[in-house]
Order: sequence, then C-alpha cells, then structure tokens
Amino acid sequence: MQSEQSAVILSRGGVWNPEPYEPPYLVAKAGQPFPSNAFATIEFTDTTGATLLELDGTVTPDAIRFTADAEDGLDAVPAGANFEISLETSQGVQKIRYGKVIRREATYFPPPAVNVTPLAFGDNFQRTALGRKWIGVSGRSRIFDNSLLSLPSGVTVDGAFFTKSAIRYYQQFTTDSIRMSVTVQNPLHLLSGKTSFVVCADANMSSGLAMQLETGITNNWIHMGMLNGPTSVTYEGSSVSNSANSGDTYVISYTDATKTLAAYKGTSLEPLATWVDDTGMVPHGPGYRYVGFIFEASLITAGIQVSSWSAKDDL
Repeated sequence: MQSEQSAVILSRGGVWNPEPYEPPYLVAKAGQPFPSNAFATIEFTDTTGATLLELDGTVTPDAIRFTADAEDGLDAVPAGANFEISLETSQGVQKIRYGKVIRREATYFPPPAVNVTPLAFGDNFQRTALGRKWIGVSGRSRIFDNSLLSLPSGVTVDGAFFTKSAIRYYQQFTTDSIRMSVTVQNPLHLLSGKTSFVVCADANMSSGLAMQLETGITNNWIHMGMLNGPTSVTYEGSSVSNSANSGDTYVISYTDATKTLAAYKGTSLEPLATWVDDTGMVPHGPGYRYVGFIFEASLITAGIQVSSWSAKDDL
C-alpha cells in the first residue's frame, strides 16, 4: 500500500470529520479494500518532530474515518504542522498518508510589543528657588536655608498658622508603578506639621496616593491615604508611630499589579505601613502618573522639610 501526500484541513472551534472523499482522501481504492481488524492513527507533529496530538480512526473495508473537535486538542495544532496517518495490520504498520495542516480561519497576530522607557528624576533642592521643574499647585512653598544649623536646605510651606501648599514635578512617569525616595530635615527636632509624599497623582493633585509624616509634641505618625484635593489627604489603613529626624530617608512605593501602597524607612526592606486599594478608588493610567508634595504647617512651625528626592518607574 503506497504512501500518498495530502492535507488535513482544520478550523478554529470546528469539528474535524472529513468525508472519505475529502482531504486527506481515505477512500479505499477499487479492488484494494482496507484489511479487516486494522487500526488507523493520525499523528500531528511540529517542525522539530515533537508530537502535538494523536488520534485514532475507524477502519472499514471501504474507508477510514476520523472524528475530533477543539476539546480533543485540534485548536492547538497550528497551520503548517506535519501529519502522518498510519495503518496497523497483521503485516505491520504502514504510513498511508502524510502532509501538512491547512487551517481555514481568520489569522490573528499578537499586538506589537510596546517598548516602555522607564523614567527616573531627582532633585536635591540645594539652592534658593524651586525652579521651573516644580509646579505650584496650591499655596506657596519655598526652600529654607539651614546652613547655620549645618543641615542641608529643605523645601516646605512658606508660613505657619496652619498654612498649606502643594507642589508637583512637571513631568509624569511612564508606568503606574513607582518608587520614590525622600530625605527630610527636622531642624532642632522642633518642626510640627504634616508633610505628604504623593504618587500616582493627576496634574491638579485632586487624586492620588500619599504617605504623610505628621510631627508634633505628641503626634508623631506615618499615615497612608489618598488625595481628595491638592492639600487634603484621607487616611486609609492604620497609622504607625514614627519619629522624624534630620537626615531620615523614607521610601514610598506603589505596585499596580497588587494595588499596594507601601512606606519604608532607611534601608529596611520591611514596610512600616501599607495600604491596598483593592476596590480601585484611586484612578491610574496616563495623566495620573505625577508625583509631588503637600505641606501643612502647625500653629508656629512650617513642618518637616524635604531636602532631596528621587523617583523612578518601578518596572
């Protein structure tokens, strides 16, 4: 019995049940019936020869029939795959058909890969003016000269009597996940107020995520929350006791895959505080990737100062 080249025609989600007179043409030739008690199999292989799928057929003297559908694994057999149909008889195994798989269906291609260029920015604020890269969103902020105390300069709200201000960096980041590091100053350990580190904000800082340092005679906390205005933070989760000293470094990160906001201190890898926005209250995406600061003075002092800052897309 001679092996002949043919084709198997498949379609996505369809049943493969070819008539014997259709490809791969499994009608017995005149005067050459298929042997009784024979077994037929079809093997699909990839271009390396690895088996993709094997199916059994039904043999009668007149024809060989195969029946299978997507649940049997046919949708995993790509166009261009190889196939071989074997007939096992008392005389041994014979290859009777071979060829390629043709798929009659629409062809879909994955979207082209999007090259994401991570961004990183930083500022040490060791100058007299904020400069053009910092946008004043609310109130007035300024850089304070701490040289007489042998400390770096730092930025906070310009005033006391519970004055508030907000600034943001002029450029937003590329992704929704971000990591920001901030070094603070607390001259003479006397500054009382609230300083918030903001990520995932819109240009007007009307929404976003925040870690807030609250300092005072008795109120020394880290709060986690979300913005509901350029100088207003709604607390979420539990507050954590914290003493803010000059030279302390804090890290705030937001991981979009887990919707988790986390705050760290110094080099610790264990977060001081976390909050998960599991209900999606804070919007994300293009236009919501700005970072910034909110400053709120107490009655007589301007609150914790920011003396250096860096941030990057956290890919």
